[in-house]
Amino acid sequence: MTITEPFPIRLQKRISFLAIGRSAMRNQGPKYMVRQARLFTSAINLTEMANFWNQKRYVSYLDDLTIKLMAFFPKGARRNFGAARKALNLFFRDILYNSRLVQHYELNTSIHYLSQLEIPLDNQTAKKIIEAVYSVRQPGWFLHACNDHSDINLKTVEFLRRFEGFRFHAVIGRKIPEIFIRKHNGNATEFYFDLIHKLLALHPLTEDTSYHLFLSQRQSNTEQRFKQAFEKVLTAERKDGKTTYTCNVVRSSNFPELSVVDYLLWTLQRYILKGEKRYFAALQHHYEQILDIYENDGQGNLYTQEDRFELEKASPFTIGAKK
Repeated sequence: MTITEPFPIRLQKRISFLAIGRSAMRNQGPKYMVRQARLFTSAINLTEMANFWNQKRYVSYLDDLTIKLMAFFPKGARRNFGAARKALNLFFRDILYNSRLVQHYELNTSIHYLSQLEIPLDNQTAKKIIEAVYSVRQPGWFLHACNDHSDINLKTVEFLRRFEGFRFHAVIGRKIPEIFIRKHNGNATEFYFDLIHKLLALHPLTEDTSYHLFLSQRQSNTEQRFKQAFEKVLTAERKDGKTTYTCNVVRSSNFPELSVVDYLLWTLQRYILKGEKRYFAALQHHYEQILDIYENDGQGNLYTQEDRFELEKASPFTIGAKK
């Protein structure tokens, strides 16, 4: 007896085969990338997908499938987020282009729903999109929060909210003239030394470890003092002499990960100076420690994941502000 698969299932498999071609996955990893992507997408439960789609929860569903497809890839390609995302975007695009499947699964294809689709990125498309961002076009920068369009701010913060694998330590140095003169003798290098010393104290250097430290400092007139202060702290911290390090001032255009630091500082500063908490609240789980070093008459106040930083807990940051 021959068992024939239902037509929608056969059509789904056909779309998987046609949408995910060899050219789409070229240079993305080892052999069988295309085969695995086709097998995975041909087995997706489109009834489940339709529920997420029609409730406008498609993006979270797509995120979950992306992780699962990465795990389904051959060994050596299981961290390739881009290839997994592209394969799924190509597949779902063609599903929504097929009137038979749209009708069968009752997918809403109005413009408000189709806006959930992502563009299947290739190198040329990605390059044009990135180059359209204002801060990326500026010399020396990748993403730069204070110059980016509000839509870019929102998308970047949303990406960082879901991104894991890092924790952020921050030191807040208030511009209080009395403390600057009394504690640092009005010397900028001493001020930087104090900030950096307390920052490194939050995450002490360990023995037999090599550190690569990348500093982003925009003003050339303070760059050398900033670097000298950092190296002075590192020398003092290397008591056993077994810790090695390199310390360089770099541009975020060459080190895009510095844009993560830039955005986390920007959200914290925006909360402090403007009282706008939405971005800070979205990323709050990444702030491992925040040290306000001039709080409590210069003694400092440390905020952690257990005792999180809140504006109401701190004394005023701006002249004339009331708590």
